[in-house]
Amino acid sequence: MIDSGGYPFFIQVYGDALWNGSHGETIQIADLRRLRPRILATLDAGFFRARYVRASTNERKLMRNIAGFGESATIEQLQQASGRRNNEIQPTISALIAKGLVYRPERARIGFTAPMFGAFLERTPD
Repeated sequence: MIDSGGYPFFIQVYGDALWNGSHGETIQIADLRRLRPRILATLDAGFFRARYVRASTNERKLMRNIAGFGESATIEQLQQASGRRNNEIQPTISALIAKGLVYRPERARIGFTAPMFGAFLERTPD
């Protein structure tokens, strides 16, 4: 499932909602389409919100900058989006890494540790 990103907790949440919310003997794509908004609302209210509130105001701004590019962004993109230099961004990135909210999937790139976190930020006002 694309939404889960292979994240075990998401697989459990989706599986539970689909199993309990399906009307037939098998789960159909129509079930996913019907239940997906409720599943996302559950993840937003619990999983994503709990992670978001752990971040400071400055860290939240940087995470929203990342989300503007999807689920990851390059340092160069973050510099352009934030108007800050690399040496000004790095302490915030380090703090977010220490909190387990972002990681470095490759050199000069920052990504969210949980799938769909960028999408959560894009659909959720600050």
